[in-house]
Amino acid sequence: MIGVYHDDPRATPAGELRSDAGVVVAEGVRIPEGLRERRVAAGDYLTALHVGPYEGLPDAWKRVTTEALPASGRSRRRGPGLEVYLNDPTHTAPADLRTEIRIPVSRDGDSTGDVFSVVPILNVTNLQATFDWFKVLGWRKGWDWGDPPGFGAVVSGDARIFLCVDGQGGRGRGTNVTTFGPGNTESADKGVWMSMFVEDVDAIHRRCMAAGLDVTWPPTDMEWGVREMHVRHPDGHVIRVSQGLDESEE
Repeated sequence: MIGVYHDDPRATPAGELRSDAGVVVAEGVRIPEGLRERRVAAGDYLTALHVGPYEGLPDAWKRVTTEALPASGRSRRRGPGLEVYLNDPTHTAPADLRTEIRIPVSRDGDSTGDVFSVVPILNVTNLQATFDWFKVLGWRKGWDWGDPPGFGAVVSGDARIFLCVDGQGGRGRGTNVTTFGPGNTESADKGVWMSMFVEDVDAIHRRCMAAGLDVTWPPTDMEWGVREMHVRHPDGHVIRVSQGLDESEE
């Protein structure tokens, strides 16, 4: 058995942690209905052996990431951490259980590793209103923190956006009506600009219009190969919503 852990519990709220459990199968084996195939990328892994009950694995992971990994001179690269269970807990005493911890690492001489993710932070005036605003675009509230909450996140698939009330960046809605076109309106808003890629930009546009959101650029086929619209948050953050154009449509 193998456990595949996609998120770092030190940086990801418990409710957002993702993991898979699986077994290694030979190439070409038919996957039974209800299960799915997941391929783990090849590469170098820092491997440590934990002997003892599974309850001791969190401490073992902590020692590997804070002690063994820095001492190795390698840096972690992008990819999930693995637990490989070497014996069967139904027939093995807890003290004799053997588990390999595997962390993907960079190759020798590469001390930079890969960036796991980049998460923008938006300065907002109202956290709950921003959760509701992003819901129209297909995002959902991930979590909030504080009493009263002053920080939070919206999530969509693997993507996240952090939200901070009255801090961590600028904000400010301009007086401009459009965000593209004549008049250099691209610099009027003082918030953050972001690009978001979707399968159907026109469907997003219809939802935004029905909800009364501030659409500052309608869906338009652009010369750089996307169909793009803009929607502006009340705090002056502009989301460029795009979908790729097929060559046959150009």
